[in-house]
Amino acid sequence: MRMLFSTPTRHTEFAADESGGMTVLGLFIFVWMLMLGGLALDFARGQNMVTLMQNTADSAAFAAMATRYDHPESTAKAEGVRIAALNMPADRFGTVLTDQDIEFGTWNGATREFTPLAGSMDAVRVRINRTDANNNALKTTLMRFVGIETFNLVQPATVASYNPACLREGFVADRIVDMQSGNTFTNGFCIHSN
Repeated sequence: MRMLFSTPTRHTEFAADESGGMTVLGLFIFVWMLMLGGLALDFARGQNMVTLMQNTADSAAFAAMATRYDHPESTAKAEGVRIAALNMPADRFGTVLTDQDIEFGTWNGATREFTPLAGSMDAVRVRINRTDANNNALKTTLMRFVGIETFNLVQPATVASYNPACLREGFVADRIVDMQSGNTFTNGFCIHSN
């Protein structure tokens, strides 16, 4: 009597059959290529965003420091926030900079350390934020399929002032200072040439 069901011989033949094996291998390679492509695409977008954030942080820090010379700290912070909003508009990037993200303080050039100090006119530190806490983290494109939905990015910038008395009270030239007058200069007045 002949059996209608497969026999152990047929199972062995099926297991040994290699037809269609390249399809499974091709599927695995395709999935790996998607993962690598997603990583490359999202990493490139992240690097592009870091560059934009660094430029925005630098601009905001310079604006805050320049405003601080003859305005109160609150006005300088407002100017930094305004410049950041011009570089990274809130309707597209969310709120990337607030007054709390701007600190005035002192800068130690030897140790490269910033120390917060309210009321200081020596240095300013700005932090541009695209984070989940701010509800504006950078969304991934393909990395979300492996569980990484957003990148949290924080980009700082520190600007220290350099305003020696010579630049405020005196004559400064890039080349030769040539004066032809009978003026008298007293101690404290600076004449400087590069």
